[in-house]
Amino acid sequence: MLELTMNIKIKIRKSMFYRTLFKVLRLLKVFVYAVRRENHLSQVMSWESDSFAMPAPHFVKQSVVLRHVIKGSTIVETGTHTGETSKLLLTASNKVFTIEPDEILYAKANARFMGNQGIKVLNGTSEEIFPSLLPRIFGDVSFWLDGHFSGEGTFKGKLDSPIKIELSEIQKNVNNFNKICVLVDDVRLFNPKLLENSAYPSVDFLTDWAITNGFNWSIESDIFIAKNY
Repeated sequence: MLELTMNIKIKIRKSMFYRTLFKVLRLLKVFVYAVRRENHLSQVMSWESDSFAMPAPHFVKQSVVLRHVIKGSTIVETGTHTGETSKLLLTASNKVFTIEPDEILYAKANARFMGNQGIKVLNGTSEEIFPSLLPRIFGDVSFWLDGHFSGEGTFKGKLDSPIKIELSEIQKNVNNFNKICVLVDDVRLFNPKLLENSAYPSVDFLTDWAITNGFNWSIESDIFIAKNY
């Protein structure tokens, strides 16, 4: 009888411990969510003070990217930078190729994703890498094209924006793919009438490319979106 009573007490204590642990973990989750939400709120308020001018806050762009990339597709990213978007893309795919021409940024990203079989960091420009990479990709594919010069801390090559070459290479290989999603970041810059954007083609170039290849297109939060489905 005594042993039975002891077992019951132990079970009660364990039950109370796990209930308490569950409550603590739940509160921690709520706290983390609140901190993130507060950070998002401050970004939105700052964005509102700028009359919602582009670019949109980073978390807004992230949500757009995740909503549009094809889940489970091979994803090709140009402009790895710190690898934050690369990490995000890994949540939607088990195969990501990310391209970074800057030697220092490449080394940091390569170290960051060392041992992760889902991502391959490639050193070079998209103009150099696309001709050999794209013919080796089949099935559903998503492109996040953000490999342009963006000021200090980013790579500056012969071209401020390689978008014409990138889209040309995609077009050459379009028959290798099934479903295709092409996302082009910072579409606000595609206005060559402005001196500071003279290295970029016009938005009409993007829309013409989409129509020529039978893609539907839209623009959302400074991102040009083209899909063949």
